[in-house]
Amino acid sequence: CLVVQSPGGTAFNVQMDAVRTLQRAGKMTWIRLNTHLDGRGLQYHLEARRVGLKIFSVVHLEDLERAGWQNAFDTLYATYPGDIWEIAGEISNGDPNVNRVTITPEYYMSRFRSLYEYVRTRYPAVTLTSAPTFGTGNSGSLELEQFFKLGLLDMDVVVAINVYSNAALSNYATVIDRYAARL
Repeated sequence: CLVVQSPGGTAFNVQMDAVRTLQRAGKMTWIRLNTHLDGRGLQYHLEARRVGLKIFSVVHLEDLERAGWQNAFDTLYATYPGDIWEIAGEISNGDPNVNRVTITPEYYMSRFRSLYEYVRTRYPAVTLTSAPTFGTGNSGSLELEQFFKLGLLDMDVVVAINVYSNAALSNYATVIDRYAARL
């Protein structure tokens, strides 16, 4: 899976040429793209689908909070082609380029569970992905364990984690080992 940022313009042509080259070489079948309620980046999704790629669509926390989680998903699903839908980014990452606001695992899981039930009923073929946990130190592994304790493992979803360091990987391994029987 290749992550492609979606600024549009000249960058679009350069990025999508590179994507097509990788795809023709047999090195790419998935692409990760952002979705936005204002339609930014739609051209990337349409081109990716046109060339036959599977799309990992990222739904941003800001859009979920602004429009309501179910309304935001309905709008984005109707607008953007996608195969797997990541619901929010790193919820505890305070970098304004990632989130303008952070939320707790408890708040996230209450909203995610409700959206999960809604999507299962309305869009049964859709696969959701949990918000990836923060990939440094031990904060990500602590957040992942909170997600597990709050019921993430009771849902049929992809569990996402970000890993930016060896320490984070080691801490995740400890949590995953603890819950291995349920994974």
